[in-house]
Formats: sequence, structure tokens, C-alpha cells
Amino acid sequence: MKSLPPTLAALMLAGCSFCAAAAPVYEPIHAFEYGVGTPGRTGLLLQSDGSFLGVSETGGAYGFGVLYQLKQDGTVRLLSHFGGPELPGGGGRKCDLMRDAAGIIWSATSSGGTGGEGTVFKFDPATEVTTTVVQFATTGQPSPGAAPEGGLALGSDGFLWGTCSRGGLSGNGAVYKLQPQTGAVSFVASFTGPDGALPGRWPTGVLTADAAGNLWGVTAWGGADDTGTVFKVHPATGVVTNSIVFTSESGLHPGRLPQAALLAVSGQLWGTTQEGGLLNHGTVFRLDPATETLTTVIQFGNYIPTGPTDPASRLCLAGDGKLWGTSIYGGTSNAGTLFNIVPGTGLLTVAASFGGSGIPGSNPSAGLVRDSAGALWGTSSPLTSTPLAFKIMETSAAWQVITKFPIQPGLSSYAGLEADDSGQLWGLCANGGTAGFGTLYKLDPLTDTLTHVLNCGTGTVMARNPIYSLTKCGGMLYGQSSGGTTGFGTVYRFDPATGSYATLGEITGDSGPYPGRSLVDSLFRRPDGTLTGVTKGVGRAITTNYGGLLNVDPATGAFDAGLSFPGGNIGLRTPVAGVYAAPDGKLWGTYTGTASSTGGIFSSSPSGLVTVLQFTGFVGNYPGSYPAARLVPDGASSLLGSTRSGGTTGRGTLFKYHIPTGAFSSLVSFTGNTGSAPGIGPMAELTPDGHGWFWGTTGGGGAGNHGTIFKVSPAGDFLSLFEFTQNTGPVPGRSPQSRLLLHSDGNFYGTTAEGGTINGRPAGGGQIFRLRFGPSPQTRPATGTGATAARLHGTVNPNGTPTTTRFEWGYSAAALTNTTPPFAAGSSTTTLAVTAVLTGLTPGATLHYRLRAENADQWQPQRGAILNAPLPLTDPITAWRAIFGPNAANPAIAGDLADPDGDGLQNLAEYACGTQPLLADAAPLAVTPLPDGRVTILWSQSAAAVDTTVTLRTSNNLATWNDTTGVTEVAPSPGRRHFQVTLSQALGTRIFVRLFITRP
Repeated sequence: MKSLPPTLAALMLAGCSFCAAAAPVYEPIHAFEYGVGTPGRTGLLLQSDGSFLGVSETGGAYGFGVLYQLKQDGTVRLLSHFGGPELPGGGGRKCDLMRDAAGIIWSATSSGGTGGEGTVFKFDPATEVTTTVVQFATTGQPSPGAAPEGGLALGSDGFLWGTCSRGGLSGNGAVYKLQPQTGAVSFVASFTGPDGALPGRWPTGVLTADAAGNLWGVTAWGGADDTGTVFKVHPATGVVTNSIVFTSESGLHPGRLPQAALLAVSGQLWGTTQEGGLLNHGTVFRLDPATETLTTVIQFGNYIPTGPTDPASRLCLAGDGKLWGTSIYGGTSNAGTLFNIVPGTGLLTVAASFGGSGIPGSNPSAGLVRDSAGALWGTSSPLTSTPLAFKIMETSAAWQVITKFPIQPGLSSYAGLEADDSGQLWGLCANGGTAGFGTLYKLDPLTDTLTHVLNCGTGTVMARNPIYSLTKCGGMLYGQSSGGTTGFGTVYRFDPATGSYATLGEITGDSGPYPGRSLVDSLFRRPDGTLTGVTKGVGRAITTNYGGLLNVDPATGAFDAGLSFPGGNIGLRTPVAGVYAAPDGKLWGTYTGTASSTGGIFSSSPSGLVTVLQFTGFVGNYPGSYPAARLVPDGASSLLGSTRSGGTTGRGTLFKYHIPTGAFSSLVSFTGNTGSAPGIGPMAELTPDGHGWFWGTTGGGGAGNHGTIFKVSPAGDFLSLFEFTQNTGPVPGRSPQSRLLLHSDGNFYGTTAEGGTINGRPAGGGQIFRLRFGPSPQTRPATGTGATAARLHGTVNPNGTPTTTRFEWGYSAAALTNTTPPFAAGSSTTTLAVTAVLTGLTPGATLHYRLRAENADQWQPQRGAILNAPLPLTDPITAWRAIFGPNAANPAIAGDLADPDGDGLQNLAEYACGTQPLLADAAPLAVTPLPDGRVTILWSQSAAAVDTTVTLRTSNNLATWNDTTGVTEVAPSPGRRHFQVTLSQALGTRIFVRLFITRP
């Protein structure tokens, strides 16, 4: 069910004075993952297995891009996220990747890091560990540099050489070298701008070695005309000299804005300028490093109107000897081209155009890379949907789209959840989906399975970018969002039973049948069944433009215009929250007012909407400002609400307003990241739990400023329960925007707009979570013990309170009328195995069952998902023993305690962990020491071994062993589940670990 309606809340509270409620457990259920984002100017790097590594400028869990792997079949795997603790490099350009002699991948970011001025990082493909090596800053000596945009190149001296686009002695950039074993950086030379000892400004592009071991690079600006230069580095001596100064649209060296690395071909260096040359559309040039003479080969202005223009990428040598490149503009749709050049003759051919009927996507700014089969691979930016990777066969010039970035079914879960009549939960994503306008999804709270049902902004689904929760009424779900044919907003209905979607009406702007713009909050179901919504204003009606109400009849879908906000000197305008209908028939709500006002509370009267009170900011009789959440009743004639800012600290408030008397009470002033009431900016309405508390969230604040979950009583008692930890930690999620839902299972469900984790790795696109009261049971697949018997399996975490479990079972999902004897599971905080054997079952029947768990913390008994099993069942370990062939029945070879391959792992361990019993292999457990003295332990378990329990135990003396806590499940691999825990261990002390395996 949805949040308790006012009448039910009043009945429950009438017999219960303020009382404590059990502390829940935070359970992350599902997270939405930000993908690659915009690839930018960085090309792909070919790996020995045929896959590619790439980096993006946007996307990822923190919004600053990712390091990713692209396979030949189009599969994309995210390896690291920029902007987080692992890769602090922030937004901006990501430099080209390079591989050193040891196989380590190196690159740089143009911003981020502790100094905010960029980083150098390395990635080990063998361990998939990413490490930040250098963090640049504009201060410090000697010769500081900042904002590297050129990546790294291996010099003949064994150092890695690179450039910083800013910094240096005069702020024009610098050349540095890095010792790869130690990470020590030495700044070698500083650029001097238009003239001076080393003319140039803003070096970009990776340095390129010539046949003599010298390194060559370009500066985008600088030189006499500030049009860019070519420079040379002598690694042996560290001397940097200027070679060429470009001369813009004409002159000796036409060209301007060189940004891409040079390409060495047969002793010559080839490059591009993005601008300059004929008509200022860029050039291709050839440099002889021996004589330091430059020849302009192509001036793209000669090929207007459909030829390439504005190349920004490095050229690529193909197997046919041609030089291939991309241009940002030009082509039949002016969305960019693929072109090639014959080096000997300078003949240019446009192989394909982007946009229109050409290659999907637009504006490719990254260079191409050739794979072992002769195909050329590249990336492009979005045209109308998402960025993509493509390949083109150099012989036939036939292109093929490989994958789109990101392929995200949903992102940005601003909206909360709503339950349908069957208990399924429904929610909305504001972004993602096939059109990028969001999705409608369904979540099964028993299995935690999420299904995306509709793509917003496609076909008849005119809703776009929905950020408000659905409202259940008469078995249907109703919502409102931006979109529609007018773009001012749409109200829609969804039938969860049939999956049908219908648009009920569209807001029509300044005039028309439904004037208004910018629908806010979810619809409110009034006692008579009418749904009432709110428009923010700027077109509610020509005479006011201050916002207003609209009503929807669920029976007919008909709209009618409600009351308008009058505006005027008191500022009764611009609502951002929905309304509440009190038992007396009045509508109550909040408004934010004019730009200079603090907002207030309004109610309806026969003459219209009237102001009840105005908030007074930091002090005064009504502290608070900018009320952004719907008012909710406390069951005792008062309304509870919040303001997003104001109060004694300016970080928002919780308040109570007594309807009969008009008495106002300020309950809480939030205190930011610390203090007695951590939190900043509550935005969602409060949810009553029926036990005297009202639960809510703040969009910011808490230790990491990612938001909090709290509860408050009408008397002002306050408890902060959880502080979100963004993309890691025990409470993944960031910036909750919607109200919590009290479900019929006795648990709260909620969402965050950002953050989240998937199998322990950062996600960033929003988190769905559950606040569970009581134990956490999970039903597992049953196994066989005979033709008319079955062994039921499950797991339970008592969550620290003595817990009793039992299985409920029957021959249909609707009739689980039988129970097994109760089993005392104890009061640990780790997951425990629970089993029970059923005998005398009906042959050939289908058994239905689930695990039930109870303890004193629950509001409702907790149950796992209902599973079914046709009789008779098989024993999975019996089927597994077939791997021993004719020896399957020989206990000395195939028995649980046998070790036929002599690798120290008994068969039971091989079965449980998914290793090979007849082939000596490594133990399925890895221990990684961390620099701070902690250790991370990773182990695996076979997904098929449902009848075994694997527990990690630790010891300091080999005599006493303890189960570990804080275990998380991370990304699975085919046939295996993987688990991880990080243990705090004092430096210099011993720790022993082992896997403890049991089977009924």
C-alpha cells in the first residue's frame, strides 16, 4: 500500500501516545548505472585480446567520466570512475591512453585531484587496479604545471614524457617527465607564449617519437600570431626547442589550433590543425623531422561544401597505406566525416559522412584505431540520442555501429515508489530509456527484481523526464510530468494489470482548455476520489501567471480548472509542492512566493486561495524559507511540513501547524553535515509509520553531504537514522528527493536521485532502497532427498535481534498453509543458512514454499520470495559428482572429503566454490593488503551449489575463529557469485582466514 492515509493514521495514533519504534536496517535493492557518457577526444587503445580500452569525459558514477573496456561484440564494461576516491581526476579532457613496456596503461586528466589541476593515473590490466600517481597544482616548485591535456609517451631514456596545458613559469604550459617506477615528476621546460625562449601556449596531444628518439608535440596557441606551434623534445638532454610556428589562413605554414598528436609514417610526421588554411577550415601537414621543414598537404577549404572541415583528431595509418582521419564538421549533413589520404599524392577521399543517411551520431573528435583484422574503430558524439562506437572496413568503406553509450534503461530516480493492488512497486526514472526521457519500472519487493516497462517520450507515451511519484486510485496509477505535444506538461494513467498507458490531458500554457505550465509534485487523491494537481505558474491563466490547481476525474479522465494563485503584494504564487485535502474540505498547501519572499502556507476558501502565514527566514515567529514538500496530517488536527532552507542555521526546518487555532511550532532546524539534526534541504513529504513517528529525508547534509534519513514526532522528538554514502559504503545513494513509502510488508521503500552501488561497484544513477524492520530472510532453491521428500533452503540475517524462522509451504502459491517447526536463528548480524526437510509429499506435485522470519524489531513478519519446485527434485551435488565419471560412487575419489587432484581443496570445497576437483587450481580466496593496514578479502561460491553455505572466518591465533561481518556481494562471473569484505587490522599483526563450508 501507499503511505498511510490520514484516516488510518489518526486511528492508529489515537490509541498510542508517542512511542519508540524499532531501528531498521538499510538494504540497497537496485541501483541505476551511469555509463560511458561522452567519449570526447580520446581515442581507443587496442588490447592483445582484441578488445579496446577507452576513457570518457562525462558519465560514470560521479559524472566525470569512466575508464571502460569495449569488446568486439559491443559489450561495454566499466573499469573505474573518475571523480571518486579511486580516480580523483575530475571533469575536463581525458588524455590518450598509452601502454608502457610492462603492459601498464597510463593517461592523464586535465582537472581534478587534490590540487584541482589534473592528475596522472595508471591502470594494470592484469589486476584491473587503477592508481592515481600524480596530482597537479598551480603552486609549488620547480616550474609547476597544471591541466595536462596531452597524455604520456615513453622516451628513449625510460621516462614517461608529457605536457601540461597551463602552469609553468609564465602560465603557458610546461613539459615534464615522470619516473614510472617511483611516480616522481620533474618539470623540464616552460612555454613562453607569443615569443621568448620557447614560443607556444597550451600544449595538447601526446608526444610522438621520431626515428632518432626525439619527441615531437604541438601547442594549440602561441607563436607570433597565437596560432600554434610544433616543438621538439630531446629526452637525452632535456632540451626543448621550437620548430614551427603556424601562420593561420595563409603564409608559409597555414594552419591554426593544432590539437592532435602527430603520427610517424616512413620517417615523416603527419598532423592536423583544426582551423586555419583556406577558409579557416583546417589543414593536414607533413613534417620532416630531419630538416624540420613543414609541408601543407590538405587545406580543407578546397572541399567545401560537403568535404571535411575542422579535424581535431590524430591520423591513423591503415593496412592499405592510407592515412585515415575524422573531422568534426563537414559531410552531407555537416555533422562530420571519415576521410582518407594517399600519402604520396595527397589525394583525399571522403569515405563516409555522419548524420542523415550516413553514420549515426555526429561530430567525431577522437581519432581512429586499427584492429588486427584491418577494421578501423572510433567514437562519436550524440546527434539525437546517445554517443556511439563504430567501425569501418578500410577496404570497402562499409561502416557498422557497434554499440551506443550509454545503453541505460533508466537513470535519475527522483520519483518515489507507489504500490499497486498486488503489492508490486512502481517507480519512474527521469532520464535514460531508449529516447533518453526516462522510464517507468516495476519492482517486485519479494525478489527485488526490477523490470523496465515503458520508455518515456516514445510512441503514445508522451510523458517526459518524470520526477514525481505515481498516485494509486481505483487500481490505476496516475502521474504527471513534463512533455506532451505542447511541452507544458501532461497528466497520464497507467493500468498495472494490463500495462496500458493513456494520456488524460495536456497543460496548454497561457491559454487553451487547461492553462498552465510546469506541473509540480504528485497528484493528491481527495476523499471524493478526485485527483488534484498543482502547476507552478508562468501561464496558469493569462490574468495571473502565478500558478494554480487542476482536477482530474479518474472515472472519466476529464480535467477541470481549479483555483488560481492570486499573487499580489503578499506573494501567494509559485507553488512547488502538492496539496492536502483536510476533513473539512479545505485544501492546504505551500507556496514559495516571489524572488524576495520566503514563501508560506495557504488554504482554500469560498473566495479562492488565501495566505495563512508567511515564513520568516532565519528568525521570527515562523522560521523557515522555501517550503518544497506537501503538508501531511498528524492525526490530531495539525499539519506537519518542512522548509528547504531557513531556520536558525539556514539549512531547513520541520514544523507543525495546528489547523483549528493557527498555532505554529518549529520542531527542528537542520544542522548541516554535523550537529544534533544533520541534514540540509528537506524536499519530500513526511510519511507516518503508525507508531508515533513521521519519516523523511534531506537532499543534502550528513557526514558526506549526500543526504540523510530521519524520523520526527509531532512533539518534536528527532532521530537521525542514516547518512547516505553516495557510491560506496553502508548506505549507498545520494540526494533523496521523494517521500518514503510504507509498504504492506511493514518496511519503508525509497529512492535517491543519484549515487548507488551495483554488486559493490559505483553506479551513480540513483538507488532504490528498503528500510527493513526485523530479520532479512531469503528463500533459496530446494534440493531433493527422495521421490516424495524435499530439503528446503534459505538464508536469514537476524540483524542483531533473536530471530525465529520457519518455512511456509503448500501445493499452490496462494495456499501456503503448512509450516515447518520453528528454528532459532540467534541474534547475529551475519547471514545464516536455514534448512528443513519435508517428507510424505505428493508424488509429481509442484511444491511452493518461502522462508518466514520473525523477531521483536519487525512491524510485520518478514518473508522471502515464493519459489516452486516440481517433484521429484534432484540433489545438485549428486549431479555434480558426474564429473568423476565411473568413479562418481567411489567415496575415496568423489566423496565430500576426498581430494583427488591433490591441490589441498576437498571435493566439498571444490563443489561449493566452483573450482575443478580433477585439476589442481588456485584457492578461491584472495587477500589483498591495503596501504593503511587493512586487508580486502575476495572469495567465490558456485551459483549452482545452493545446498551449501560458505562463511569466511578469521583468526589471530589459529585457535579461535570468528565469522566476519560487513560482507558484500560484488559482480558475478559465469557460474560464480563473488563476495568481498575489508577487515581493519593493525599494522604488523597476523591474520588468518579460511572458508568454512557446510552442507546439510
